Amino acid sequence: MTSKFEQVLEEQLNRFTRNGLLTGDLVKFKENFLNDEWTKTQEQIKVDLMKELSESGDYLRVGHIKSPYGYSLAGKTYEPDNFFVDVTREIAPGIFTDVVTVPAYLVELQMMGGENRTQTPINPKNVRPNNEIIKPEAAEKVVSTEDILMISILLIR
Repeated sequence: MTSKFEQVLEEQLNRFTRNGLLTGDLVKFKENFLNDEWTKTQEQIKVDLMKELSESGDYLRVGHIKSPYGYSLAGKTYEPDNFFVDVTREIAPGIFTDVVTVPAYLVELQMMGGENRTQTPINPKNVRPNNEIIKPEAAEKVVSTEDILMISILLIR
């Protein structure tokens, strides 16, 4: 039985010995993915979804890595161009939508280095043009202290 450390180490080594992607990685489409031969042979609906995902500014993650050889030979090949990945849009942490399957060579890993390796980059949709920070306003007093005391006394009875 392997330890957790060995499993994590093997997974990280697979990034460099296999196709370079792991499930959950933050990715983006390459600049020229619309001009690729594979993209030109796909249905227009799929190409439109790929274009929408690349222009959305949302986080895109690898949902699943698929081998063309099936599950019996999934770990036995070292040909990175033959793998397909499910690219998903992450609309909130842990909530994924809009899955599209593309060859692994059409996406590139957004490697987070240094101290930021566990953080996702800032979503450009969440940045205001003038970098303004919203300050909270004081809340209005809706219920008085006396009302809260009366309600708590009634609840105790």
